[in-house]
Amino acid sequence: MLIPPGYTVLSRNLFNYPTEHLYIVISPVVKRKVLLVNITSKKESSDLSCILNKGDHEFIRHESVVNYADATDADIRKVLWAIACNLFKPQKPVSPDLLIEIQKGALISEAFKPKYLKYITIK
Repeated sequence: MLIPPGYTVLSRNLFNYPTEHLYIVISPVVKRKVLLVNITSKKESSDLSCILNKGDHEFIRHESVVNYADATDADIRKVLWAIACNLFKPQKPVSPDLLIEIQKGALISEAFKPKYLKYITIK
């Protein structure tokens, strides 16, 4: 199974959130890992580097943000295992334009860890 940039899954297991969050793969595979970010509801203290609105993806029902602080690189084999075990529930991918906006947000976010910059390959 190919997991390209823009691929999305629903899960609460990655960070043990009480509710499911939409995770987006925002990188190609780099040394058997992909970079994932999640979407969360916008709050007063949110990182505003990438704001998403209802309709940007079918899962987004209200103003939300990309949670760059919780970005994580995951072994592609573990991602595939989580999908096979239904811990990650595949969803419709984000559009190419939205993927670029999310990647651009990573480059300006103060919460995005510099060690993950190697994954961002905006064309």
